[in-house]
Amino acid sequence: MTGIFGKIAAKFSYKWLVYSSVGMAAFVTVSDQTGTTLALPRIGHEFSADIPTVQWLYLVYTLFISALLLPMGKLSDTLGRRRIYILGLTVFSAGSVMAYFGQEFHLLLVAKAIQGIGAAMVQANGLALMVEAFPNRQRASAIGLYMAAIGTGAVMGPVIGGLMIDAWGWRSMYLGIAVIGVMEILLSVYVIRDSARSTNQSRESRSIRSFDWIGAVLSAGVLSLLLISLTYSYRLGWTNQLVLTGLSMSVLLLVGFVVRELRCEDPM
Repeated sequence: MTGIFGKIAAKFSYKWLVYSSVGMAAFVTVSDQTGTTLALPRIGHEFSADIPTVQWLYLVYTLFISALLLPMGKLSDTLGRRRIYILGLTVFSAGSVMAYFGQEFHLLLVAKAIQGIGAAMVQANGLALMVEAFPNRQRASAIGLYMAAIGTGAVMGPVIGGLMIDAWGWRSMYLGIAVIGVMEILLSVYVIRDSARSTNQSRESRSIRSFDWIGAVLSAGVLSLLLISLTYSYRLGWTNQLVLTGLSMSVLLLVGFVVRELRCEDPM
């Protein structure tokens, strides 16, 4: 690290620099999720969409995070946590920019999906980076600090988002998130080290080829079908055929996932 970041690193402990990056990333990805709920009525009004339709903005973000957390965690073990974490910040920020400029509702849905992909990459590595940065005797504190950042994001997301939406409109929330995301990328590039990743490129290439793509698809399918079924159960009822079909398919995919992982040489 050189320049201003080198001076900062020399003055402050590495673990707190990592926490400044990881903690803010956790805060932003969670506050985006909670803050979006307040923007739904105004988004619906602008795009002439009803609430059940605009709720997909919240749902698609949640679906992509839930479905991709496990695969992204495994992929990070192969390619390195730093690489996937920074790439996730980049993808998340790009989705925020797309949401800010989106002039069609379907483009906004795509933007939230992109944000969800990036958030999954970030959240799959945040806690691991914290644990690596803190010494063994302080790892309990590291976990507590990380969970505190998540909790603060969940609580403050509606507050900050509500103030921004009232003052400058719902798009301002995504502009603010994009700006913070860019700052996070710059900080992470210069601060975070990836001590766990092997430098053996041939080994890395073999690990990518042996990645359990089938298991990743099965796990994503299980969580996606389960969340969608649970989401619509309150509206359609637990005995509705679509809800029962979704729950049944999620169970079948779960069985398939377990069987796959038991037989796979490099399981998830």
